Amino acid sequence: MKTAVFKGLKPLNLDSQMACLASRGDLLAAGGFDGVARLFRLESRELKEAGTCSGLSGWVTCLACGEGGLVAGADSQGNAMAWRGGKPLWSRKALSPTWLRKAATSPDGATLALAGRDGTLRLLAMDSGATRAELPIGDDLMALAWSRDGKKLAVGGLRGGVTIVGAGGAKQASFEVPGFFKVVRLQEVGGIRVLEWGPGDSVLAAAGAEPVTGGFVEAIPKVVLLAPGGKVLHESKLGTEKDGFALAGAWHPEGWLALVVSGQPGSGKLHQVDPGTGKPAGSLAVVNPHGLALGGADLAFVLTTNANSSGNGRVKDDKGGYRANHSVLSGITIS
Repeated sequence: MKTAVFKGLKPLNLDSQMACLASRGDLLAAGGFDGVARLFRLESRELKEAGTCSGLSGWVTCLACGEGGLVAGADSQGNAMAWRGGKPLWSRKALSPTWLRKAATSPDGATLALAGRDGTLRLLAMDSGATRAELPIGDDLMALAWSRDGKKLAVGGLRGGVTIVGAGGAKQASFEVPGFFKVVRLQEVGGIRVLEWGPGDSVLAAAGAEPVTGGFVEAIPKVVLLAPGGKVLHESKLGTEKDGFALAGAWHPEGWLALVVSGQPGSGKLHQVDPGTGKPAGSLAVVNPHGLALGGADLAFVLTTNANSSGNGRVKDDKGGYRANHSVLSGITIS
């Protein structure tokens, strides 16, 4: 495997803070804490604004892109919606009693999968929002991935469990991936945050962190490469307890795994993970990343929170006012 060389391009500053990023083809969608998703089209290696999607009432916690400009999303209040060309297509109010955390569209674009904090996997018709199946799994569900052949999904939870579900919603298998969960006093820390099926569905990447402490959480980013039945093939830690969590990933067309990790404010990296060892081969420092999309073999987009971000309002502007955080969408070349 050739070691990738990453180089940052001119970043695009967004008008608000974004929680998630999704893509399909030349379409990218970023979901905001203001309940609005921003759409972008990739044209000649540059992002062009392509409208917005509104109507959700909570934070847009997850998005998924379908065929023909179809975008679906869900929020922190359990609502789900879909839009085509920025116009509402369907809406499901209070679909879940609490946060819907992850969304993923089947490879054929027909089915939307939603994973929720209530421990339920929901399968909806992408074009109508009608419920096709519901499966109670029983954990805080944080990661979701369709297999490339569209025949199954992998669902990951807070306690490090992975459940394999058929395309119709029937449970096929489940197994635990050790090291992703810790109880610190009354705090439950960790979780599998990323699941991605590799080439030929022969390997499943599970990533998140190995928790060290609670409170102001410290954790070591971690990736485990699994056989489809759950056997551990490779396991690797991607830093120290200051480096935090792996938060987003995607398999590159050349067969390696791209992962972004983020920990203490101001830190973060984009890693090239070698599928033969699970270890990073190439890396790029990126400030506060939490979303990732590939724009082909030679381009990636990383969603970050602005540098010098403030979680408690301490940073002020030149007029003495408190600065609001915002997100940045950065293009990165891969060679």
